[in-house]
Amino acid sequence: MKNLKTDRQKIAEYFIKNEYGLIPENPISVNGKTVDINKRFCASKATLENIELTIKTKKGNVKFPFKFCYLNGKKNIRTVIVLNFRSDVPDIYIPAEEIVDRKYNFVSINYQDIVLDNKEEPNANEKVLRKLSPSSGKIAMWAWGAMRVLDYLYSRKEVNKNKVGIAGHSRLGKTAILAGAFDERFKFVHSNCSGTGGAGLYKMKNKESEKISDLLFRFSYWFTPDFKKLKDKEKYVEYDQDALMSLISPRLLNVSSAKEDLWANPKSEKKALYNCKKIWDNPENTNYQVRKGTHYFSRDDWHGLLDFLDKKL
Repeated sequence: MKNLKTDRQKIAEYFIKNEYGLIPENPISVNGKTVDINKRFCASKATLENIELTIKTKKGNVKFPFKFCYLNGKKNIRTVIVLNFRSDVPDIYIPAEEIVDRKYNFVSINYQDIVLDNKEEPNANEKVLRKLSPSSGKIAMWAWGAMRVLDYLYSRKEVNKNKVGIAGHSRLGKTAILAGAFDERFKFVHSNCSGTGGAGLYKMKNKESEKISDLLFRFSYWFTPDFKKLKDKEKYVEYDQDALMSLISPRLLNVSSAKEDLWANPKSEKKALYNCKKIWDNPENTNYQVRKGTHYFSRDDWHGLLDFLDKKL
């Protein structure tokens, strides 16, 4: 294993060039407008705001909505930014009242409101981001969108800047890792069943797990065009995914797997987290959890994450 502590710049450059592409540059300004508010959310324990974000860049504006749930009467609370597949709150992947009862704020972003998850005609946001960074895959664009929401949250008194992190499931677990690796303001990262291209190691592929060729066949647009050079070359990658996750050190990293989710290769996710423990100054800032069942962002995953954060934040 290479010296991941001293190779941080090389690692970052490797993943930009070979896997995800360059994350678009920081914007000129970020502004949020509350378009709807429910102050009696979760039996009046919390407030739920629908917010429209406007991001001004050198190539035009990017706009998308998100939802911000925060505890009533509380300030400086821990906050989880959740990249999600839907706009609903609560959602099957976001047990809102349970999160509120654990004394956490949360943000829900429908990732397709940032840029669409397809390779067809780009939406207005993608056209702007392509001008800023032509090499970006869509994972990098979704990560950029989460960073802009974090920009906005820094203006909110309900949020403790030192206790904000990001969580995602599956492809959005991949996105959470990338966002946390390249933006140190995320104080914790939760990867849920992210598998290949996320917390899973390429060099531990097996007959049941997703391969680079599978990703390229279905989702090549998630990655930079140069990613195709790694097709069928998993065992030759210069840096594996544990190296990407090493960029999160010394902050908090939680990796969650499901025993029957063989496509996401839980054994390789566990091994990657074990490798991370060896290079963290404080190995207790990493945590691996695994549950019975299949590919899903379950309440067990949530409570495991919040138990970890309760101890560390």
